[in-house]
Amino acid sequence: MGQNTDFLFKIGETARLFGVSVQTLRHYDDLGIVKPEKVDPETGYRYYAAEQFEALNTVRYLRECDMPLRDIAAFYAERSPEKMHDIMVRQERELDRRLCEMETMRNRLRQRRERLDEALRAPLGDIREKRFGARRFAVLRQSVAPVGYLDLEMHIQEIQRNGDSSLVFLGKVGVGIESERLVARDFHGYDMVFIELDDVEDYGGPVLEQQPERCLVVRFSGNHTASRPYYERLLEEATGRGLEPTGFAKEFALIDEGMTLDPTQIVTEIQLPVR
Repeated sequence: MGQNTDFLFKIGETARLFGVSVQTLRHYDDLGIVKPEKVDPETGYRYYAAEQFEALNTVRYLRECDMPLRDIAAFYAERSPEKMHDIMVRQERELDRRLCEMETMRNRLRQRRERLDEALRAPLGDIREKRFGARRFAVLRQSVAPVGYLDLEMHIQEIQRNGDSSLVFLGKVGVGIESERLVARDFHGYDMVFIELDDVEDYGGPVLEQQPERCLVVRFSGNHTASRPYYERLLEEATGRGLEPTGFAKEFALIDEGMTLDPTQIVTEIQLPVR
C-alpha cells in the first residue's frame, strides 16, 4: 500500500502556504534543496510534510538574505553547522560589497540631484564669485565648436572609453577655453572637452588635477551658441575688480536639450578662474 496522504499537503497547497510558485517548489526538488515527502508513482503528484516545512522556512529565510540557490543547495548536500556558517559568512561578505556599491550609487545620484536642484533655481544673468575646491577632470584637448549638445557626443564617447560607462550625466560635461584666448577675446570655438569626475570615479585616461580656484560665475538661458556675450561680461567684471583670468574657463551645460524639449529651460554656466 502507498503512504497515507491524509496528513500530507499537495504541492499547490504547500506553494500557497509559503508564498512561492509551484514551479519554484519543483525547482527546489530538482536542485535537491527540498524534496517532497512523497511522489505518487501513478500521477506524479508531489506531497509535502512537516519535515519539508522546516526546510522551506530555512530556504525562505536564506532567500530573503538573497543567498544564491547554489549555496543553499550546497548546504543541503552536506548539512552541518559548519557548512551553514561558511555560506552565511560568504553571503555576508557579498552583501557588504553590494552595500558599498549601493552607497556609491546613492552618492552619485544625490550629487546629480543636488546639481539639478541648483540649476532649476539658478538666478540667470547675475555674476557672482565662487570658490571651488580641488576637482578632477577627464580631458580631451581638441578644438570644437558645438551648436547643440549632440555635437559633443563623439568626443564624450572617446573620453568615456577609459572610464566608467556612467561618467556622463547632468552638469558634468563641459567645454573649455584657455586663458590666453580669453585675454585675446577669442571666443570662436573651444580648446577642449571635459568630464568632471566624482571623487568615487576611477578613470584610466588623462586626468587634470585642478587645484582650488576662485571663479567669477554666470548662468544664462541658452546653449553654447549663446555664450559669447557672457564671456565679455565676465571679463569686464574681472577687469573692474582688478582681477585677471588664470587657467581655462569652464562652460557646463547644466540643463541641455537632452533633458528638456523646452528651449527656454536650457541653462548653461560659465566659470572664469581669476586671481
